[in-house]
Amino acid sequence: LTLDEAKDLLLKAMEEEARHEGAKLIKKITSEAKENADKEAKKIISTSIQRYAGEYVAERTVSVVHLPGDEMKGRIIGREGRNIRALEAATGIDLIIDDTPEAVILSGFNPVRREVARISLEKLISDGRIHPARIEDVVERAGEEVDLAIKEAGEQAAFDLGVHGIDPELIKVLGKLKFRTSYAQNVLQHSVEVAFLSVAIAAELNLDIKLAKRMGLLHDIGKGRPEDHSIIGAQIARKVAPRLGLNKADCDTVEWLVRYHLLMSDMAQKRDIADPRTVRDFAKAVQTVKRLDLLTVLTVCDIRGVGPGVWNNWKAVLIRALYRQTRRALDEGMEALTRENRGAEAKKALRDALPNWSKAALKKETGRHYPPYWQGLHVTAHVDFAEMLAELSAENDPSGIKIRLHPDPDRDATRVSFVMADHPGIFARLAGALALVGANVVDARSYTT
Repeated sequence: LTLDEAKDLLLKAMEEEARHEGAKLIKKITSEAKENADKEAKKIISTSIQRYAGEYVAERTVSVVHLPGDEMKGRIIGREGRNIRALEAATGIDLIIDDTPEAVILSGFNPVRREVARISLEKLISDGRIHPARIEDVVERAGEEVDLAIKEAGEQAAFDLGVHGIDPELIKVLGKLKFRTSYAQNVLQHSVEVAFLSVAIAAELNLDIKLAKRMGLLHDIGKGRPEDHSIIGAQIARKVAPRLGLNKADCDTVEWLVRYHLLMSDMAQKRDIADPRTVRDFAKAVQTVKRLDLLTVLTVCDIRGVGPGVWNNWKAVLIRALYRQTRRALDEGMEALTRENRGAEAKKALRDALPNWSKAALKKETGRHYPPYWQGLHVTAHVDFAEMLAELSAENDPSGIKIRLHPDPDRDATRVSFVMADHPGIFARLAGALALVGANVVDARSYTT
């Protein structure tokens, strides 16, 4: 070798080694950053929940009124049923008097009317005078009591959250949520809890606390009406937001958040976030990083506030992934979400993860798959499949099957990867086999080469 050729060889060797070491360092830094981010996110959520340990309230669509004795049932029914008919007409609630000992069941979907009926019936039983004229008078007074309870509940919610100067009409709308239920939960209690959690998380993330509190309080304001609660809630928010000390821009933000407070959850859980079109549609709807940040906080708090066991790591991973991709699209532009970019990044990650593979082997592996394969899987899955395909090819067995298990504590799940020759019904058979061993399949995908 000449001196120049020796220098070139040495420089090339040093360059390859530097690239290899650099790739390992980048991978290590990225992994540590992701791990720290995940830990910090979990810490923020857990701290927020510890700060507000609200009571979990479950209600039903029926109420039970206990009687001093079964002979009272006859008096409630009245001669030829006139008393029970008067009660049902005045309250709009069905009274069910059956063989249940010493009890009358009140049935109705309107919880406010059901509460009026419960108070009225208890007063009539206590007083002992039960006849149509007396029933009308008692129901009217019970209605006044419930109106007062609604006002007090709304005022208490506003006081607990430190929101002052609220319009009396909004106080009444808030108070009525006390008698509304959703997913077997008291809507007012849920709204207050979501507001508390939103404020705690917003403070940790340096977001607008004032906006976070109001979006949490108002996000379910439309519940209990026949219309879509998101649409009617946004209409209510548009009217009341200016009275909550917000400027025009913040009023528009709160209205948008109330209208689309279910959007992120639906996108993350019902659509394929590995598809760039999903992220692009979501980014177009969100439009700004401020909305994205607040919507993410509201989504997490809303799911957390529904009740025990509803939030899990699988939902957390989906929402986190959707946030990261959308944030990138908003920061770098929609062109960052093209299939070509996603595929190129995934192939590069695979090359970095398999530094000991030859260029020819890597070229063969990166060229054998269709674009959806690169967009829909994590690099750890790409590595598993690459190694299993190489093993199967080396064995030269057309009927061979390769299986790998990958525990994923972040998702509270285990990834099971299969490689085998394609044939009709393979997907259904694999799903059936997993079901037979008691596995709960939360996500499944099939790719061909």
